[in-house]
Amino acid sequence: MRFTVPLTKVGSTRGAKSPNPTNFNQSSYGYNGWMYAGSWPDDFVPGMPQAQKAAYSSETDIVNPAQTPVIYDAIWVNAWPLAKDKPPKDLYKGDPGRAAMMGRLTIPRHSFSGAAPRNFDAKGNLPGAINMACQDGHTELVKLEKLWAFYWHKGYEPPAIRPGR
Repeated sequence: MRFTVPLTKVGSTRGAKSPNPTNFNQSSYGYNGWMYAGSWPDDFVPGMPQAQKAAYSSETDIVNPAQTPVIYDAIWVNAWPLAKDKPPKDLYKGDPGRAAMMGRLTIPRHSFSGAAPRNFDAKGNLPGAINMACQDGHTELVKLEKLWAFYWHKGYEPPAIRPGR
């Protein structure tokens, strides 16, 4: 697989009018933004200057293919998750913003009954799970609490404790 999809071709908010991110649920699935080839501004990923250096630019950059997400259930078309991202308070709408991009996929789509929490306390256990496809081609049902254990970008270090706990 070659990573040749430029950011300006898929999921870009540059150079074109983008839907307002406050209009939630713009997508059913999301793409790991760290897989995009091409370039984006140095400040594109809040909290990570020069984020492009952490992007996977080729297949050989991926050290843990069975633990590197490519596509997953989400409320937005892409995300650049960081180990420091906290889950959103509203697990029904998620958080399509750029401040904590893990919020774009921390939605209890599966393995959860009832209404998704609208005022989640980050100190508690995240309910539910999402479907995810990893670089090695397998798919799995991933508990929301385990999303931080995957290798989202080059140099990603899973936190010992999920942020907010």
